[in-house]
Amino acid sequence: MEETTLVITEAGKKDLLTTAKWSKFYAVLSFIGVAICVLMGILLLVSGHFMAQIQPDLSAAMLAPLGLVYIILGGILVMPALYLLQFSQKTEQAIAESNTEMMEQALNRMKSYWKFMGIFTIVMLVVSLLMVPVAVIGSFLL
Repeated sequence: MEETTLVITEAGKKDLLTTAKWSKFYAVLSFIGVAICVLMGILLLVSGHFMAQIQPDLSAAMLAPLGLVYIILGGILVMPALYLLQFSQKTEQAIAESNTEMMEQALNRMKSYWKFMGIFTIVMLVVSLLMVPVAVIGSFLL
């Protein structure tokens, strides 16, 4: 396969830099969201443990597993935030240095971000659909 050259105009570079800046902003927000998610998980774990000792009923016992879900979710969501941050950094560096290889790495990170988010979205939709019958059955059991 013959390799061709792609030329990015100044307007294209400007758009890529704007996209990189917004990606960095969203990556930072994502890291903050991950931190909040993990902190909420820890809070639910601790409060679930203490509430289960004070009032040992089903609702208190459910706080700890919910806390674990929050912590796991926070851990999973670190990856897309990292991909966005790497895309942003590599794009800025590629444009500053006119480095084609670095731009390819940046685009690879953006591809990884969208691939991750697509798979994650499908998994979450399936889990959500599976939770409907579980919730209906659970409501009849209580």
